[in-house]
Amino acid sequence: HWIDSLSVDDRRVINAQASWFVESFPVAVRYSGVGVGYNFSQAFFGGTAPLIATALLGAGVATWIVAPLPFLANVVLLGFELFVAVLQAYIFTILSCVYLN
Repeated sequence: HWIDSLSVDDRRVINAQASWFVESFPVAVRYSGVGVGYNFSQAFFGGTAPLIATALLGAGVATWIVAPLPFLANVVLLGFELFVAVLQAYIFTILSCVYLN
């Protein structure tokens, strides 16, 4: 089903979030800062996705147009992630060469 593309990408991100959150914030703000930000973003983006899909379908947009949108969004985001990774590797290589010379 097309909705499975969202769950695969979500699991990939959530696996790394626990350790990243622990290392990113001091103990005093870890639970409240992470909890508020994470839950607000999940409620906002997760809650508006069905609303947007229902509005598109209610406006007369065909199902075959709405159905692939989550998959295409994942493809675009993964492409951007790959672009950033390649750019970081390139910049690191250039900086390493400059440092070694």
